[in-house]
Amino acid sequence: KALTEGTIEDDDLDLLSRLAGRQGASLRSYDQHVPSELRAPYETSRAAAEMGPVAAIRGQLVGGDFSLDPGTWFDIATARVDALHTIQKGLWADVEARSAELADKARAAMWRFIAFGAFILAASLLAAAGVGRRLSKRTIDLARVAGAVQAGDLSQRAHVSVGDELGTLAVAFNRMTDDLTTLNRTLDAQVEARTAQLAASETRMRAMLEAIPDLIFRLSADGVFLEFMALGAAGVFAPPDRFIGNRIDEVLSPELASEVLAASRRASQSGEVQHLDYQFPVDGELRDREARIVAIPGSDETMVVARDITQRKADEQSVRELVRSKDELIASVSHELRTPLTAVIGFAELLQDARSGLSRAEQEEMIKSITDQASDISIIVEDLLVAARARIDTLHVTKVPVNVRAQLAQVLEVLRETSADQIEVVGGPVRASGDPGRVRQILRNLLTNASRYGGDRIQVRIHRDGSRAFIRVCDDGPGILEQDRETIFDAYYRSHASPGQPGSVGIGLTVSRKLARLMDGDLTYRYQDRTSIFEVTLPIADEPSSLDQSWTGIRSAESKREMSAVPAGVTELRSGRSA
Repeated sequence: KALTEGTIEDDDLDLLSRLAGRQGASLRSYDQHVPSELRAPYETSRAAAEMGPVAAIRGQLVGGDFSLDPGTWFDIATARVDALHTIQKGLWADVEARSAELADKARAAMWRFIAFGAFILAASLLAAAGVGRRLSKRTIDLARVAGAVQAGDLSQRAHVSVGDELGTLAVAFNRMTDDLTTLNRTLDAQVEARTAQLAASETRMRAMLEAIPDLIFRLSADGVFLEFMALGAAGVFAPPDRFIGNRIDEVLSPELASEVLAASRRASQSGEVQHLDYQFPVDGELRDREARIVAIPGSDETMVVARDITQRKADEQSVRELVRSKDELIASVSHELRTPLTAVIGFAELLQDARSGLSRAEQEEMIKSITDQASDISIIVEDLLVAARARIDTLHVTKVPVNVRAQLAQVLEVLRETSADQIEVVGGPVRASGDPGRVRQILRNLLTNASRYGGDRIQVRIHRDGSRAFIRVCDDGPGILEQDRETIFDAYYRSHASPGQPGSVGIGLTVSRKLARLMDGDLTYRYQDRTSIFEVTLPIADEPSSLDQSWTGIRSAESKREMSAVPAGVTELRSGRSA
């Protein structure tokens, strides 16, 4: 462009610079990457390509032609690049030829390798198949024996033929099986012995638990029932399904649950046994319980052993009542015996003293007082003896026809301190079945009770109704409180304990009811129309044809016999029958 137009611009120079840069880069790459042994064939062609335009210009100059041909100069400038293109094409062709040659050689080598590998593979497969079959057979045999041993058949043994790894494993397996057989036999013997011991121990423990009237339960730290056993007291405590798995405050009252949890915490913290008495309702009845709470080592749980002590509490109360009654009995007996004994001893000493100067009338009065006091003593002793015999079940009565009115007449004659005007007798003769002496003892106790604690007017009513005879001792006294109307028949109980009233042993009514029931009757009390009524019932006796005889004659005969002898209680005591 510079030769033809005479000008060149910066863009043209820049383009020329970039082309020159690319040409230089191509030449450097050629020099760096084309091996020297491959350059020779291409150097000749490159030199020829470069020298062709130069020779043309040289010929032009020699011929005297100095004109400038831009095309020729362009060919000279680009001759080397054209040569590089030619070399590049030749290199590509040579590389392709060499690559094809190497590819052919590689394919041939590959096929040879494949053939050899296939041969080696086939041989290996054949050899591996044989070895595999042998190893598989031995492995399957070993697995079969292992399965049999796992199933519990320790008689199986692995086959040992070769001393390789599987053979060593088979030997070790057989040795292990022998050891397992020996160990299994030992364990079986130990298990059988231990099972027998556990069964015997369980039987003993269950027998002990069934014999112990206790409730045993295990309690978690948050108050959940974990176990519950009441083998020996199943009828006293609630069933286990009411407790197990439930919280204590879901079963017990909040107050009782709080007390048990507090005692459990104290037991866990201190390690000491905690005692707790409480009451628990069972079938609408409050039962007294005693609980012992102990911590279980190694856990935050506690064991609670509860026992029903309702009967024990009742027995303790009975013992306290008995002791109190005994004390009252001793005091009462001492009081009642002291008065008549003092009189008997005092009058006896006066009668024995020759210097007393007593008149005949005074002596007879003293003798009468001694007789009366001795009769009172015999009555007290007789009641005590009857009560003692009743307690040991040795009290017996006869059952013969008894004229109740005649027995009452004898009692009235013996009770000298009671005036005949004070006691009114209503009713005729009634013949009942019973023991005459015991009938008199009942009447004597009832009349004495009425005289001491009743009103001024005492009435005895005798009648029969069907097959029963009724004897009612009535008085117009204040009566007995309703809550005490059955308690008065308990031993050593006294409903009347006001100051100034005479003492009493407290067994007269008890003895009287016991005697009445032994004679197939009964003794009851009621307060009706402002009247206290003690009613004795006895069965009617078969009456003889001579019943129409006067009961007065019978009473007279029996009274003479009674007055001519010592009172009945003293007579029995002296003869030894009351001992």
